[in-house]
Amino acid sequence: MNDKLISMGIEPFRTDRFEHVLLGDVVHAHLRLCDDDTEVHRREMVRACFSAIEGMFFLMKQSFLDHPNCSEILSIHERAALSEESYQVAKNGRVTLQTKYTSLPSMYKLLIRLAERTHPEYCNNTINAKSWSAFLGAHGVRNRLTHPKDLDDLKVSRKEANTCLAAVLRVVVLAVDIATLNRQWAEAEISRLSPEFPNPFVDRDIDDPAHPE
Repeated sequence: MNDKLISMGIEPFRTDRFEHVLLGDVVHAHLRLCDDDTEVHRREMVRACFSAIEGMFFLMKQSFLDHPNCSEILSIHERAALSEESYQVAKNGRVTLQTKYTSLPSMYKLLIRLAERTHPEYCNNTINAKSWSAFLGAHGVRNRLTHPKDLDDLKVSRKEANTCLAAVLRVVVLAVDIATLNRQWAEAEISRLSPEFPNPFVDRDIDDPAHPE
């Protein structure tokens, strides 16, 4: 499969990077589907897409939780939502932690909302009314395959498989946007706090005599 990617001018995906493995699975599933359009490959495509979406959501959630100003820019409720945690006080007064799953559509909207609030200059363009409806449809296909009740639940059309591919591509765009915004914020903070300190985010020119090896 890597040989085919190279022949298409695409670099093979790395096997030591979380996001590379996730997105590589999507690309490989798509290529298999294009070569052999079967129900098995359509289901494989849907599963690979939503595995990647969940993984990318995790990375985006962590990027907000790891932000140096997390406690200032996010409310305690938003931090709990990103961590998917809830708390319960037992009769003996002990506080217990419980995992609280947030649906993918709700988490998607939360991530967009946080990106737009923490970076006022950002205007998300990955979702409009039509594409949001398509994302919900793709999510429905995912739920049907994840919790099948009968044979019909396992049937996936080529259109549904393509809709799931479009959904993961939109999520990738959001993830890249958030990563870029956080990097720009870090660059600005370094310049503001330590104007004389070399910025590690800037690629220095190795031929610059002021920066010898």
